[in-house]
Amino acid sequence: MVALGAVARALGRVAPADAADASGVLVTVVQLGQVVGVALPGTLFLSRVVYPATAARSGHALADTLFVTALALLAAVAFAARTGRAPVPPAR
Repeated sequence: MVALGAVARALGRVAPADAADASGVLVTVVQLGQVVGVALPGTLFLSRVVYPATAARSGHALADTLFVTALALLAAVAFAARTGRAPVPPAR
């Protein structure tokens, strides 16, 4: 349900003539965010592990990765709280 609200908020003020283009841009940005969201923690983890990895080294690499991911999540929450909610115009 959160995703539907975000899509409605993002596309709520777009003119009907531009809706297809705006929807395509939105989907592209979401997919890019998903790719980067998977690639960056994976890259960080793999850069912290020295092969052959012992359980302790792998655990330390995982802890580092989770710490950075948690910081990024906190930054995203702080940003979202700061931006607030924009009013969505009523549907016609």
